[in-house]
Amino acid sequence: LAVHVGLAMGEVVASRVGSERRREYTVVGEAANLAARLLGQARADETLVSEEIWRVTSRFAEYEALGGHELKGFERPVPVFRLKGYYRFHFQA
Repeated sequence: LAVHVGLAMGEVVASRVGSERRREYTVVGEAANLAARLLGQARADETLVSEEIWRVTSRFAEYEALGGHELKGFERPVPVFRLKGYYRFHFQA
């Protein structure tokens, strides 16, 4: 089993869609679109993240900057980062 992951953060709208007989849940917004585009770019066993995710997690994880990517739905190239590993922390009470 090989997985690929795309992560982005930001404001989204989440709601139910469909009829009484068949309801689904959906999330829309720029962050959801970006996460989907990153997921589409990620290879097997790879996690790609947005600049915002990189900014708030770079103290805890190691990333490789992949430069700007042309992604559908975005006017400018989007900075993309590949997760290489994370740092383990041991917290003491």
